[in-house]
Amino acid sequence: VHGDSSLGFGLLPGASRMSKPALQPSGALHLSIKSSTEGDSKSINARETAPLLAASRKPAASSSRVFALDVFRGLTIVLMMFVDNRGNPDYVYWPFNETQWNGLSTADLVFPWFLLIMGSAIAIALRKHRYEENGRMCRDGGVWYRVLRRFVVLFLLGVFFNAQALKFRSHFRIMGVLERLGTCYVICAGLFLTVNKWVQRGVIGAMTTLYLALMYGLDVPRCGRGQLTPECNAGAYVDRSVFSCRFMICPNDPEGLVSTLTATLTCYLGVELGCAFIPPAPKTLFPELSPAAAAAAKTSSQHSRVLKRWLTIAGASLVASLVLLTAMPFNKKIYTLNFALFTAGSGGLLLAGLYGVYDVVSAPAVSRVVRVVAQPLLWIGSNPLAIFLGMLELEVLLMDNITVACGAARCTGKTSLWNWVYWVVFQSWIGDLYFASFAMSFVVLLLFVLVAFVMHRNNWFLKL
Repeated sequence: VHGDSSLGFGLLPGASRMSKPALQPSGALHLSIKSSTEGDSKSINARETAPLLAASRKPAASSSRVFALDVFRGLTIVLMMFVDNRGNPDYVYWPFNETQWNGLSTADLVFPWFLLIMGSAIAIALRKHRYEENGRMCRDGGVWYRVLRRFVVLFLLGVFFNAQALKFRSHFRIMGVLERLGTCYVICAGLFLTVNKWVQRGVIGAMTTLYLALMYGLDVPRCGRGQLTPECNAGAYVDRSVFSCRFMICPNDPEGLVSTLTATLTCYLGVELGCAFIPPAPKTLFPELSPAAAAAAKTSSQHSRVLKRWLTIAGASLVASLVLLTAMPFNKKIYTLNFALFTAGSGGLLLAGLYGVYDVVSAPAVSRVVRVVAQPLLWIGSNPLAIFLGMLELEVLLMDNITVACGAARCTGKTSLWNWVYWVVFQSWIGDLYFASFAMSFVVLLLFVLVAFVMHRNNWFLKL
C-alpha cells in the first residue's frame, strides 16, 4: 500500500520505492499499526473502527529503496520547523527568517521543496497508470478516486486549520499552504494520468505564460501594468477580485490563485525528476547477461540515468532563473517565474547529492555511517503528514488560542502561551534574544523527532 502514496508531502515513504503501487479500496487516511507483542502488522478495517483510519503494512527495506527522497523530505521538514516554530519572530537568525518581499533566504525554500518532492512522488507512485504506459488516459476509477480524495482532504484540512487561527477570526481565509499543495497535486497528477509528456509540458508552459501575461500585461486600476508591489501586482488584484479581502490575506495572499500557476511549475519539475525512475522498455535491459550481472548492470544504469536527468534539470532551472533575474526579482509572495525555477533547481541539485551519498555509495562502512546520521531525518520523512499536522495544531493552540498572564520583564499582561514560554522558560535564563528563539525552536524539533521515532518504531504511518 505504501507505493500508492503518490503525494510526496504528508505521505508514507512508499512513494520513494520503485515497485508497483498497490491500491487500497477505501479510507481517506491510513494508519499502519504493528503489534509490539505479536511482532507482525494487524489489519484493521477502517469502517469498523474510525472513519479516517485504515491499516497498512510497513514496507520491507530493499535495495530499490530511494533513501534520498525520505532524507530530503525529512530535511525539509526540519528546516520548516525552524522557520515556523520561531520562539519569537522578532529575533530570528537570518537562515530561518523568511524574506518580507523581494529577495531569497533559505527559509523561502521550504514550501517549494515540498512541491518538488510531491511531484517526484506522483511520477513514482502513478507510473503504472500514466498515459505513456498504456497509450491512453487512465481509466481506473479507483486511481482517479484516490487522486481526487487526496486533493479534497488536503484542501479541507487547510480550511480547517485556517478556521482555528485567531488571526483569521475577523475574516475567513480560503487559500493556504495545504490548499495550494492539494491544487498543484491534482493538476500535475491529472496531467500525468491523462496526456503524454509533451502535452503535459505544453499545458505547464501555457500556465506559466498565463502567469506572465497577467503579471505584466493586466492593467491594474490605479496602478498600471507590470507593477510587482504588494498592493499593485496583478496577482493580488485578481485574488481580491475573486475572494475580496474578507476571504484572503490583504493586500497580497502568498498562496493566491495567480501565483499557484508558477507553483504548479515547481511541482511539475518534480514530476520530471521522478520520471528518472521509470525504466526503459524491458527489451533494452541487458538481455545477453546472466540474471545477477543484469541486475547489477540495471542498478548501475539506473544510478547513471537518475543523476544525469536530475543534474540536467537542476542545472537548466538554475541557469534560467539567474538569467531571468535581470528582468524580475526573486519573490516568494507572488511566486515569480525565476523563484519557481531557482527553488526547483536548488532542490534538484540537493536531491542529486543526497542520492549519490545515500543510494549510490556502496562501501559498507560509509553506508552504515550515513544511515545512522540520517536516522532522525528518515523517521520524520517517513511520517511527514503526522508531523506537519501535529506542528500546525501546536501552533494554533499555543500561538492563537491559549492566553496566560505574563510577568517577565519584557512580557507583561495577557499574552499567548507560546510567547510566555519564550520569555519565561527560555529567554529568562539564556539571555540572548536570538539564541533563546533558536533554542525554543530546537526543543520543539526534538519533541517531534521523538514523536516520529515512536511512530516509526511502532510502524504507525499516517498518509492520505
